[in-house]
Amino acid sequence: AVNYSYVDATFETPFTSSSAANSSADPVTGIISVAKGATIPGIPHHTIKMRLGYELTPSWTVGTNIIAASNQYARGDENNQDINGKIPGYAVVNLDSHYAINHNWKFFAKVINVRM
Repeated sequence: AVNYSYVDATFETPFTSSSAANSSADPVTGIISVAKGATIPGIPHHTIKMRLGYELTPSWTVGTNIIAASNQYARGDENNQDINGKIPGYAVVNLDSHYAINHNWKFFAKVINVRM
């Protein structure tokens, strides 16, 4: 199974916010101005989720879940103007295996966030 999503989440009203760590913030007050249409931080535009499974035997299956997301603005960069730019995209790989001894007993194992 494969699922893809595209999200264009933006602020619809201009506002000011306290964000002293933002390089574009006023050096005295720590305030940033956020324009209408700025991308909301923490939400990647592109996300893909994939599930692959394989039946090794009628009793034993193995599988993986893969989640990948595009780059995104960090929290505190609501105005999308911090000199550090966006946080890079990422991918997470999870592995699993299931073994059915009989109808009442099943063993399973899961490895989360496999490093590649």
